[in-house]
Amino acid sequence: MTVRVQWDDPDHTILLYTLDCTWTWDEMFEAADKGVEMTADISYPIYVIVNYKSMHGMPPKAFAQFKRITQFMNAKIELVIIAGGGTLLLSLLNLFFLLAGNIASKYCWVSDLDKAYAMVAARRVPLPG
Repeated sequence: MTVRVQWDDPDHTILLYTLDCTWTWDEMFEAADKGVEMTADISYPIYVIVNYKSMHGMPPKAFAQFKRITQFMNAKIELVIIAGGGTLLLSLLNLFFLLAGNIASKYCWVSDLDKAYAMVAARRVPLPG
């Protein structure tokens, strides 16, 4: 499987998706479904980091998948941070942001995983208790 999802912290506030080399939309949506299941009992805000390790671009028909991608967004998700992928991915994401409308404010891009963690640390609100 070239798309993996896992909790990235013991408090279950960061959901990490890792995309290796070439991947398919079916693999992405299978992992996204698993991520939705993993967050079903969560009642506090979570951050999603997509570690886009590949520089191979996206699978074909990316524009056709944009609407489906936004359907995984829910009120628990504070922010989706796409990390890496280079300027080609950033160009595609900028188009996605334009098409996504109001929900686009819940997505951002950073150049690497360290910057993604720094962004979460800067925005995170401590959990109660």
